[in-house]
Amino acid sequence: MSKKMLHGDKVYSKLDSARINEEILRWINHNQAVLNRAYHEWNIVPRFMA
Repeated sequence: MSKKMLHGDKVYSKLDSARINEEILRWINHNQAVLNRAYHEWNIVPRFMA
């Protein structure tokens, strides 16, 4: 699924800094959803550098 389908394409914050933060959090949330889907559907275990 696309990011816009899951999270919408509107930014609701009024301040510029808040708008940027809102969009960054949406991308982080989308990336986490993609990792979860890969883990559960394809049994792909992501390895993160510690």
